[in-house]
Amino acid sequence: MSTVAGEPSSPTRAIDLAQLSERLGRLLAAGVLASAFLLAVGVVVIVVLAPGTGMDGLLSARSRGSWGPASPGVLLIASGIVVLVATPVARVLLAARAFATAGEDDYLGLVLAVLLILTLSVVVGYWLPPSL
Repeated sequence: MSTVAGEPSSPTRAIDLAQLSERLGRLLAAGVLASAFLLAVGVVVIVVLAPGTGMDGLLSARSRGSWGPASPGVLLIASGIVVLVATPVARVLLAARAFATAGEDDYLGLVLAVLLILTLSVVVGYWLPPSL
């Protein structure tokens, strides 16, 4: 928003796109690395708890019950998947904060629309019956 003289009508911070891009990239890298770490540790825990090695160990771990829904390895793998899925949401939230701080209402509206779509996809995916 600007006045007739071209001066800003309200003090807002200009967005440094290079800095925002760098921050979004670091967030993406951190999310992917954290997810990969959790997934790898989860697989290692499942293999260590399994009596055999390799795929045979994984299959026998499942039959022994050490690969159940509450086993430490499965919980680590599930956590890794949650972190991987949550990473884009965190990026959208970071962008929304940057646009809100800078007073960029148009871009903020677009980012919030993306956040709404992400939220609806999670809600619909959770409540939809698995047969569809």
